[in-house]
Amino acid sequence: MIENKEKRIIVFGGSFNPPHNGHVLLIRDTLKHIKCDKALIIPSADRRDKVIQISGDQRLTMVRMMVAECLSDLNVSVEVSDTELLRNKPTTTFDTKCELEEQYPDSIIYFVGGTDAIGEVREKWVHGEDLYKNGNFIAFPRAGVPTPKELPLHTIILKPEEVGAWELSSTSIRQMIQKGESIDTLVPKSIVTHIYKNHLYV
Repeated sequence: MIENKEKRIIVFGGSFNPPHNGHVLLIRDTLKHIKCDKALIIPSADRRDKVIQISGDQRLTMVRMMVAECLSDLNVSVEVSDTELLRNKPTTTFDTKCELEEQYPDSIIYFVGGTDAIGEVREKWVHGEDLYKNGNFIAFPRAGVPTPKELPLHTIILKPEEVGAWELSSTSIRQMIQKGESIDTLVPKSIVTHIYKNHLYV
């Protein structure tokens, strides 16, 4: 798959607050078009620009439910990692990159993100210059958002036709829950049950 017999690991990071069907479709579409040896889903801890109100344990549980319900049929190993939640400091992609490269020395680590976010790596991310030159990314197009002219040097860009109309917002789902609106068609069934059972987002 990769020269020098190196393995490829694709990382899907995010708050997953909560995980929803958009996440499921993004993961399935990416793994359909980009071959890899392992996929890691990593719920994020707090970042310098974002504090997440729902606990890491709850989000970790919901991500595991998403994998069991929606991703277990894939022909690639999909694992959930708590590596960012175990840190005693705000999380950064650079820290995760370093940890995973140490943990998987025979693998190339690819981080998945929207072209809008990955286009800001150099200027706005912690250790952005290093990530720009040495990080590996898979960028997916955002509807109505032009692809930035300057993406990190080692970036694979998914074509619009390779990803479905999957874009949903965890923020909008949380707002729907607060308003008493149904999320049954937007979130995996096991997670819907978990949210209501544990009175999350109300």
